[in-house]
Amino acid sequence: MSGIVGLWYFSSRCNADGVVKGLWDLQSALKHRGPDGGGVWTEGPVGLGHQLLKTTPESCHEQSPQGLPEAHSVITADVRLDNRLDLIRQLGLPDCPSSSRPWTDPDLILKAYERWDTACPQHLLGAYAFLIWDARRQRMFGARDPFGIKPFYYFYSHDLFAVASEIKALLRSPHIPAQLNPLRIADLLTSNLQDPVATSYRDILRLPGAHQLLVSADQGLTIQRYWRLDPSKTLQLPNDQAYADAFQEIFKQAVDCRLRSAYPIGTQLSGGMDSSAVSCMARQRLPSRQPLPTFSARFPRIPNCDEMAYIQAVLDQGGYVPHFVYADRTGPLSHWQELWTHLDEPALGNGYLTWLIHQAAQQQGIRVLLSGYDGDTTVGHGTGYPAELARSGRWKLAIAEMQMLIQRLGHPRPVEMMRQKFFPILATLAQEGRWLSLAKAIAPLSRAVQLPRRRLWIDGFLIPLSQHLRGQIRRRTRPLPRPDRGQAFPFLNPDFLHHPDIVHHFESQPLIADGHETAQSQQLQLLCSGIISLPMELVDLISAPLGIEPRYPFMDQRLVEFCLALPPDQKLRQGWSRYILRQAMDGILPDQVQWRASKTSPAQAFYRGFDQYNAPLVEDLLAHPPPPLLDYINLPQLRQLYADHYRSPDRLNQIWPAITLGLWFRHQESSPYTP
Repeated sequence: MSGIVGLWYFSSRCNADGVVKGLWDLQSALKHRGPDGGGVWTEGPVGLGHQLLKTTPESCHEQSPQGLPEAHSVITADVRLDNRLDLIRQLGLPDCPSSSRPWTDPDLILKAYERWDTACPQHLLGAYAFLIWDARRQRMFGARDPFGIKPFYYFYSHDLFAVASEIKALLRSPHIPAQLNPLRIADLLTSNLQDPVATSYRDILRLPGAHQLLVSADQGLTIQRYWRLDPSKTLQLPNDQAYADAFQEIFKQAVDCRLRSAYPIGTQLSGGMDSSAVSCMARQRLPSRQPLPTFSARFPRIPNCDEMAYIQAVLDQGGYVPHFVYADRTGPLSHWQELWTHLDEPALGNGYLTWLIHQAAQQQGIRVLLSGYDGDTTVGHGTGYPAELARSGRWKLAIAEMQMLIQRLGHPRPVEMMRQKFFPILATLAQEGRWLSLAKAIAPLSRAVQLPRRRLWIDGFLIPLSQHLRGQIRRRTRPLPRPDRGQAFPFLNPDFLHHPDIVHHFESQPLIADGHETAQSQQLQLLCSGIISLPMELVDLISAPLGIEPRYPFMDQRLVEFCLALPPDQKLRQGWSRYILRQAMDGILPDQVQWRASKTSPAQAFYRGFDQYNAPLVEDLLAHPPPPLLDYINLPQLRQLYADHYRSPDRLNQIWPAITLGLWFRHQESSPYTP
């Protein structure tokens, strides 16, 4: 966890003093990211800056920005490399430089750039955002890690190129407009966050994960992807034990890399499989006498949300020092002013829990905090496997897997869930003219969905087929209608919703694919989603002022590639989702956690905390809304929906983005970065 800034003035109007001043203006907004010192480097119209938080042993020797005089290159980097030894060997470097200090991670990136030029990110593993000034070629080169763990924001115009770890730093420049981006606000209000580039400001963009950029005076700015997941790769091992052993070995590597620290380490322990797997593996991999601090949120006043039984099962293994925050004593908006001192955009999510846990970790002197995010997506639940079996004609196994999955989850309407899962497949088979496959499905499926065969033919085949044919006719005469966002989000201001730019924005967005052919394609879409980096960006902004670096073993590139290549029956088996993780953690996870069928929902704690602690704040907001909010919101409708949430708590989820936007505007009224 560090902070980076970079400037390149293309206009001759800015002299050397102006570059230095501009750089320090940006850097001053990032001091909280680097309590261990900062530095700047300038040369003519170019400048780089860095704020350092020491976490790894090698970072204790960093003096960034730093350069290679023989290569005429300088780097600023927020980086933790996980393949240091491999890089040192590939680059043919001695174990230590002649200065007797170890190779720092920025050193190795510069050496990799010197060796492989702009292909160097393809040789890096870890979490990083870096910017290199190449004086010999008169260009800037930067990259962001594959999953966007480290933040990277930039501004580009004919006069200026600027980069920073946080938006607030870029807003310090008088040359960077602070105009809101109404398209992004529309996405935030409709919970459509697939765009990996846009921010809440028109002229400030994010470099997506797995992308690199190159800037030169003559060629301008170019951005390209340097890595992508390959769905054609499939893994075939002899038996279940071989798969479990292979997973465990890669997971060990993922945890080991993230235990590299010169300072105290802790883990977030929620009681779920992912955080428990990280905590248990970390405890095994640390020296036997080194206890592992854990940090957990408790909800003892709301037993349905409290995971203490699962947390205690992990702690009972020994070797842990537990710490608890009692999140049922606060509400999701109780810390809104503190949070938006650090956050740069209206999205808030469950930031209050992250804030409480990281505060507790800071009080214990923790600098590195391991998290179980996003094991769900990396390992995959395999819930698309029954449909995949059905499409391939293996109906008996498909139905059996689905029935066992429903039983494990304790779904209250199992027959309805079966119909939702399999009826669309019958319609697809009919559309494709696969009559034999369709006929094979009727007998086993009629028993599963409790319908006579004749009724199943009508409900599962004839009606969906006729709807499909009518839809084809309509599409030939007029375009396929898009979802009516006015109905789905009645709290939106109609003038805003129907503005031509907003209408075009929504109509031009690709529809999210549904009905995937395979479980793998379903998982691939989630892994490539623009949403995947957003929670990590939120955590980064919350943890930075507390001097903590979050690390994510499940976001290890090798582990993600391995899991995507797994056969689907390693993700779902006999109704057990995430089957390979359960098998691989045998003897490591407590049985109670290893074989838990589902998660505890925090929704009740969220609703109760809001009503108990935050309702007056929101009622005041709705009574005295900040003027900019009215450009986006239909206030009478928002007030009505808010009143309805007392009868239907899930209304709060629907209007939550509007509430957080209003509070963000209220905070901006007193902020120096007011747009």
